[in-house]
Amino acid sequence: MIWQHCCCKEDVVTRGHHEAYSTTKYSVVVSAHSLMELPSRDSRLSVLLNLWQKTEDFLIVVEQGTKPGFKVVVEARDFILSLSTEESPAHVFAPCPHDMPCPRFLRGPYPCHFQVSYFDLSVGKKQEIKKELLSYIVIRKGRRKVDHDWPRVVRPVLKRHNHVICRMCTANGDLREVIFTKNRHGKTLYKCAKVTGWGDRLPVDLTPSVDSEQDSSHENFQDGSDTVKPD
Repeated sequence: MIWQHCCCKEDVVTRGHHEAYSTTKYSVVVSAHSLMELPSRDSRLSVLLNLWQKTEDFLIVVEQGTKPGFKVVVEARDFILSLSTEESPAHVFAPCPHDMPCPRFLRGPYPCHFQVSYFDLSVGKKQEIKKELLSYIVIRKGRRKVDHDWPRVVRPVLKRHNHVICRMCTANGDLREVIFTKNRHGKTLYKCAKVTGWGDRLPVDLTPSVDSEQDSSHENFQDGSDTVKPD
């Protein structure tokens, strides 16, 4: 477990195990690749409860971007949100733009994960850029701020001739695929979609106009016939 108070090195506290009886709170609490090592669901939830009680602002859970890792992240997401009350509210800060049940988990079988790049730490040879898939959740204490309901891009962006395909998770708690073209959406929005990356939020408001769906890489995304407008 890593408990972090701020970005300054002297204010970062790390622990190999959680302190069950400490009353100290931290602005950012991180559990990275730890929950899957625990033997049972009860033990995971017990640790999560302890970490949440030590959280002042953000709780971050990171696991491998595999089916089991994603399942543990969803378990953590659902558990922490179940603790939210009117007096002590909480909401998902990232990656989900909503607090509803995860549509990727409900529909399966593909995990919601994102690709990260890093330099390996091998000694004695040239550093190489490695890539890994991670599943994560960031939950923040307090009410969700009323701001842009921008969707999150949850699959690699597909750049094709004269169009860009974005598969996104929306603030309505569903998955949508939108095909952006210069003629349909305008030059600015088309260029924005073109430079958007996997894991980014796309600054658009989605207004569904067609209810039909098509199979997109075995996931039920909307067929791209949505009405979208730049925010």
